Amino acid sequence: MVYEDGTITATAGIIGGIELGNFNTLQRLEVIMQNGDTFTTTGNQANPETLYFSASLEGFTVNNPATDIKWEGTDSLNNEWLLFGRGKDFVVNYKDLYDLNPDLEICYVRASATSNEKDSNGLPKVFSKIFAIKIYSDALKLEILSSNGNIFINKKGTTTLTAKLYSGKDEVDAEELGYEFEWYKSDEPDRVYATGKTLTFDLENSEEIDYMGTYTC
Repeated sequence: MVYEDGTITATAGIIGGIELGNFNTLQRLEVIMQNGDTFTTTGNQANPETLYFSASLEGFTVNNPATDIKWEGTDSLNNEWLLFGRGKDFVVNYKDLYDLNPDLEICYVRASATSNEKDSNGLPKVFSKIFAIKIYSDALKLEILSSNGNIFINKKGTTTLTAKLYSGKDEVDAEELGYEFEWYKSDEPDRVYATGKTLTFDLENSEEIDYMGTYTC
């Protein structure tokens, strides 16, 4: 929806990733994501409210899943891992993450399982898997910037209007690959005036702006 002040509200698209593995063993720990790995938020509310995960042990077993499988989390791979829970299944409520850090955008989770087998040093084998829970805001803000101000004397000067789309403090789609930008002029609000992230005016060689022009995107 386009508003007169140049802002919009939209649903942010999520760019997914793919993980490539090069395994030389049939023993590994995999994480099954029951309903994805992303919270989409509005204020302190999220959709979904809860994410569900489970550990899949491939090629090995543990003595007691309730104690030998654990889930840890951190907001940075350089920080300490905190114990989130134990057991084959793992549940994450957005409210818990929000109460922990309202500004959290990503939470790294490490699932690990201690096998009942021993390695060459006689120690229990430990298999682990790290993944990320992402938190996106669905509130997008559109700002329009002018390269040369917005006041001109005697129709002299040029300026380029640039539309910048933000999610929080981060610019979204700087390369204009995922969104379509449409410009409107105030005296023809129902007609698309131009498309693209930028709109350039050469006032001296154009009759487009005689006294005042208002443009929205």
